[in-house]
Amino acid sequence: MPRADRIYAAILAFLAVCYLAQLFTPLRLNDDAVTLLSEAESVAHNEGFSLHGQPTLYPPGYPALLASLLIMGVAHPWVILTFNAIFLFLGLFALRYLLTLTFLQDQRCVLKICALSLLSFILIIFFTLPLTDVPFFGVAMCCLAAMEHTVRLRIDRRFWRWLLAVCILFLSSIAVRRVGLALVPAFLWMVISHPAVKTYLKGWSRRRTIFAIGTLVFLVIAVIAWTAINLNVSLRDFRSTVQGHTLAYTVSSIVGYRLSELGQITANVPLHVLPESAQHVFLWVGALSLTTVIAGLFLKRKTFGPTDAFVVGYLAIMFAWPLSNPRLWLPVIPLLIFYCTLTIAHIAARHHRIPAKVVAIYLTFYVAMGLQWLASSTLITFSKSAFLTMYVPHNEYAATYCAVLGSCKDGFDPRAVDQNVAHILRLYK
Repeated sequence: MPRADRIYAAILAFLAVCYLAQLFTPLRLNDDAVTLLSEAESVAHNEGFSLHGQPTLYPPGYPALLASLLIMGVAHPWVILTFNAIFLFLGLFALRYLLTLTFLQDQRCVLKICALSLLSFILIIFFTLPLTDVPFFGVAMCCLAAMEHTVRLRIDRRFWRWLLAVCILFLSSIAVRRVGLALVPAFLWMVISHPAVKTYLKGWSRRRTIFAIGTLVFLVIAVIAWTAINLNVSLRDFRSTVQGHTLAYTVSSIVGYRLSELGQITANVPLHVLPESAQHVFLWVGALSLTTVIAGLFLKRKTFGPTDAFVVGYLAIMFAWPLSNPRLWLPVIPLLIFYCTLTIAHIAARHHRIPAKVVAIYLTFYVAMGLQWLASSTLITFSKSAFLTMYVPHNEYAATYCAVLGSCKDGFDPRAVDQNVAHILRLYK
């Protein structure tokens, strides 16, 4: 192995150790985590996938996993995060395979993308919470890797075995997160772009081809509708958000949310770090980032594959969603980095307009911010009794943490204690 490859491998090993160190953190919660953990308890008690008797908007996959841990009596924070680590590393291995298979032959570039992904503050923060984002990343990347492999196989027994694996991973992705529906365009492209299908369709008339494609689209819509009903993929939260607003306001808000989120991811700085007067900078950074990603997709037009179709589908879903949360981008952060890399390399090779020093300065800042967030998370993990002063004051359930874990330095308001959250902290101790 060349010396440079060993260096990047050592960097990835260091980052992996830092992530594994987070397994020892006390339970960290937010609203979504509380809902998922409560739903898992309901499932474990044979009360269905519900919260206080009411169905939730979350697919059953992750609550079912948590419920199985409760039933076995091993639903501890470190066990839950161990599954996060398994899904994360499995997703990165799958990512490396699909990037090497379809896009990049330079292993150093692939390792760089993996390292930059691990240094994203989004992944660092939300890896330590019991949420669906990291498990979905792992399953979705495995599904895409299987698709990219299947589309290159001849029609034989091996092909059908891999196609079965794709279907299982596809359904698993949807069972973990609703945005797994973004894999539908990838699956369709895998079928349509297969060499055997192309050869077969060449002998068809235009009318027959249009009819077949129309039938396929209808079946896909029917499958999506069935999935939506059975996995409780409801649009009621969408309607409640946009109700009372004009179309122009809704569209401008969505675009603003997405650009701000992409700006934060690109700068590797969360919104709350900057003063309110300077937060508009993220919009311009996000616009530049989105333009770079779209340019990367355009550069792939001649070798467009299932992974590209997935990213297009994911972007379409994101730009139809009227809420703001940067963590929603977590499953595609490595792919966004890849498309940006592709665009920058193309511009540098053809036009020489991007000085290497500018890219180096940006990467230095990005890495420095990532290491700072990783160090901060690690300090919180091993803070022991100082957890109440380092993490709790910045959490919306501060009073509840204080009531359950011990007396806080400055005291707390007993009226602000959330009894449901207190129960969760005691249950998953």
